[in-house]
Amino acid sequence: MYDYADYNEKILGNISIIAVSSYHKHNDDVFDRFYNRFTMVFHTSPQDLEKQIKGADLLYRIAYGEIYGHGDDVKYAFKTVKTAIHCVFSMAAPHGDVYAGVSEVIAKKYGKTLYVPHMISIHKHNPGGDYRKFFRIPESATVFGRYGGRHTLDINILKKAITEVVEERNDYYFIFVNTDRFVTHERVIYIDNITDVETKNRFINTCDAMVHGRIMGESFGLAIGEFSVNNKPIITYSGPMRDNNHLTILKDNGIYFSTLKECKTVLLSFDKELYKKSYDSLLMEVRRADRLGLELIVMHPGAHVGSGEQAGLKRIAKAIRKLVDATPEMGVKILVETTAGQGSNVGYRFEHLAQIISDVGAPERIGVCFDTCHTFAAGYDIKDPAGYRRTMEEFDRIIGLDKLMAFHLNDAKSDLGSHVDRHEHIGKGKLGTAVFREIMRDKRFALTPKLLETPKGESKGKPWDVINLQTLRRLASR
Repeated sequence: MYDYADYNEKILGNISIIAVSSYHKHNDDVFDRFYNRFTMVFHTSPQDLEKQIKGADLLYRIAYGEIYGHGDDVKYAFKTVKTAIHCVFSMAAPHGDVYAGVSEVIAKKYGKTLYVPHMISIHKHNPGGDYRKFFRIPESATVFGRYGGRHTLDINILKKAITEVVEERNDYYFIFVNTDRFVTHERVIYIDNITDVETKNRFINTCDAMVHGRIMGESFGLAIGEFSVNNKPIITYSGPMRDNNHLTILKDNGIYFSTLKECKTVLLSFDKELYKKSYDSLLMEVRRADRLGLELIVMHPGAHVGSGEQAGLKRIAKAIRKLVDATPEMGVKILVETTAGQGSNVGYRFEHLAQIISDVGAPERIGVCFDTCHTFAAGYDIKDPAGYRRTMEEFDRIIGLDKLMAFHLNDAKSDLGSHVDRHEHIGKGKLGTAVFREIMRDKRFALTPKLLETPKGESKGKPWDVINLQTLRRLASR
């Protein structure tokens, strides 16, 4: 409410007056914040309020959705002042001049079309502006945070997972704001309600991720939005719930769980440095390649580390898009490499790579590097000419051969579909020589760069790189 009143004056040039019930108990800090900023009127009933604000242009209310008041006043509707009702949970009692939900989800639930999402005015805080030193939390520690309604962290599997995980990981801290105490531990910190934006900014900046779990779900999800503005991952329950607008907002960017096992896996596998380090390293590589006049760089798409393939693919595409936007003057193409699918790695299906390319939305800056060992280990049978042709037809149908811009040529130590990434010398592994003959003689790829990634060392005094190159040249000429 404070933000709406504040921006009503600052942006729209209106005058905001805050109406306060004389009977309701108020948080002193919140009350003082409003009292020191705005004119306030106190009323004993909706009828009393209507008399006091006579001549006002509009009465704006953030409400459950019911008609104003309680008890005998529950059916009272203002008659002399235009009203705008912003419904948080229900739209079952239309009244006032404007009756809107806080999200499309809540509007559709009641067969309505009008909704106005809550504003999120919180801003990203400067690095270092947090409370780690205040709470004596090491910089290397991983901090999970949560705030919202005091009783609304009520998914028991999340609370049980936190209780167990904090015992297993001594580098984990949890900070709960305005939250009922459910576990007592030296690395679980509870804070009373936060009322000012600066303190909330610093709290969010202290956290590496938000944990969220509410049986009712969210008709909007304001706290989730505020964490997201700061690019903090959201770990949230995806099981049955009443309202799920937060899932609609997060889509594949959330990290989801629906069971205790999934929740513990997500928490224990969370790596706060993973995304930042991966992005920073890739940005440095792109800039270095541009200075050297190189046209292509190759990257592994990475792993979803327990968050699910779709969430992982979305994060990877988002990071690449961010990188593209940060280097608009550079023409270096980023090639996403086919993977074996080992562990939680994505990119082992052509559909994964097609999705990344599509989601990045910059076709001129992205392509694919086809790794023969990885592709075979992922389950594509390319070892004979017929299998090679089928695989290339599938690649063309799903991604497009124009996106195949480089090869990594390696034989495979492991079997077809094993998802094990182990390279072997050309012709010495499970692939044999036929597929390399096909690639080396395929006129479509005559000018496509081909790189060896075979094991190093020597055989009878001759470097294996020389032996493998000679083998490929021989296959190309026969």
